[in-house]
Amino acid sequence: MSKYDASFKLSVVNYYSETGNGYRKAGKHFGIDRSQVRDWVVFYERHGEKGLCDWVVFYERHGEKGLCNRKLRPRHSLEVKRKLVKTVLSGQSIRSVAYANDISCSCLHRWLKEYHEYGLDGLKSKLVVCTDG
Repeated sequence: MSKYDASFKLSVVNYYSETGNGYRKAGKHFGIDRSQVRDWVVFYERHGEKGLCDWVVFYERHGEKGLCNRKLRPRHSLEVKRKLVKTVLSGQSIRSVAYANDISCSCLHRWLKEYHEYGLDGLKSKLVVCTDG
């Protein structure tokens, strides 16, 4: 479960949009990091209010199985992972590549680490299973 509910996230996005104060000031106003404000604004701009609801994103990606275990991760092909890692290595920022491809920055960080440590073998899919409970 997310640390913040959708109504709080929407309040932050609305404050940011209505005041024009920027991510840093909006974050300070709500006691959160500016990067969190930026993420929520991007999700809101991309998906509307439902972009602020964690369960909606998981359901859209994984169907009912996406609701049974938050550890279920979308599977990306080796080719997709390789392409995105190479894009970052060519100079684009992790954040811009992640947002453009609708994946988390932490996921892309993990792929980069695995690529640096193990090469292409590090990017091969690992089995992730959804279980009840």
